[in-house]
Parts: sequence; C-alpha cells; structure tokens
Amino acid sequence: MTYLRSVSLDPQVPRYHFMPESLQAFAQQKAVGGGMFRAAVPTKVRVEPSPDDLEPIEHTVVMHLDVVEGRLVCTRLDVEMVQGGPSVTAEVLRRIPVGRFLREAAASGLTVFEVDVEKEGQTHPFVAPPPDFAEAGMTDDVLREVARLYHWALATGDAPLGLLEREYGVPRGKASRWISVARRRGYVKDAPTDTVEDLGTSTTAHPRKIRFDEAGDGGR
Repeated sequence: MTYLRSVSLDPQVPRYHFMPESLQAFAQQKAVGGGMFRAAVPTKVRVEPSPDDLEPIEHTVVMHLDVVEGRLVCTRLDVEMVQGGPSVTAEVLRRIPVGRFLREAAASGLTVFEVDVEKEGQTHPFVAPPPDFAEAGMTDDVLREVARLYHWALATGDAPLGLLEREYGVPRGKASRWISVARRRGYVKDAPTDTVEDLGTSTTAHPRKIRFDEAGDGGR
C-alpha cells in the first residue's frame, strides 16, 4: 500500500511532498537522536521548485530517506528536469542544498517525531523552543531545551553548535559549555565523542566524520 501526503511549509521554502513506502514505516518507526526521536522511514520526499525559495532551484528533487547509525540520512537523490526547464548538470547537482532540504523535511512533523517522556510508547511532532528561550541563562529549563535541540540535531544530521548559533543566536563557545553541563546533569544522553557525518551539499557516499561539539552548520 502506498501512502501519499503533501504539506506546504513556510512560503520561503520549496513545497515538500511526502511519500512513505508503506504504512509500516509509521507503525515501526526507527530510533534516531540517541533514542529521543523516532523516524517514519523508509520514505521519499519530493521537493518541488518554488520561486519563493531563498535559494531557487529549477529542478524537482526526490530524496530517499532512511535511518543509518541512529540518524536520518538521504540514501539516494534523484534530480528531474521540469518541463521547459534547464537540463541536469554537474553545477546543478552542486547547488542542491541536501542538508537544508533534509532538515526542513524533518521539521515538517511528518517524518521525525519526538518521544513522549511522560507517555511510554507515544511520540509527537517536535516543537522547537521559542527564539528567546536562552535569554534566561543556564537554568535547568534552558538546559533541557538545549538537550532537546542537541538530540534533534543528532537525529537530522545538523550540527548542535551551528543550530544554536543560527536559530537562537547562542555563540558557539557558550553553546558548547551549555551542552557539556546538560550532559553532566543527564539531559544529554550520548557520550561527547559521538560523531556525525557532515552532509554539507555533497552527494558522495563517504562524507567526512566530525565531532558533534565541534560541528559547523551541518549543511546548507
């Protein structure tokens, strides 16, 4: 059985169409992000070109998503020429922001779900903290949110330091210290030496390995 659902995100990003391979992907979700999230995979995400995209593309992109080593990854990428549009070239492939497309697809709430710590066996769409959540300083509540964002980055191939700086304006030095404290207090569940592949915009099969606490922006 094939299940198709479409969703439109912010007008500034392309339109995403989700095509899970079967309903079993929802029933038997795979653990990601240190077990703090679950992913409904394998699935395909079709990204349609949009003139409102911050980085316009003129091709349709189909990403095949699955879980590898505890995180959501793109296992295959298909690029299609649209009617009347330009052909697919090496330059076109280099311009496709695979990391950003993957993160935005995950943020839609249709692929990656947060484990409900109060209700065993249940999950819900991830809701990010408000933009000003870090203004209170290094409180327990803030550190819990930092840990949630850390595990979200772990799940989706993003880099925690890059995420905290890019979306919340937390300098990397401060973010690194907060993650370390959150780990000592038990909010971050993984060891500090865990690694993630830096997706960047590469479509190669052997991305570079980097430490989480030293990571950059995890792809465009």
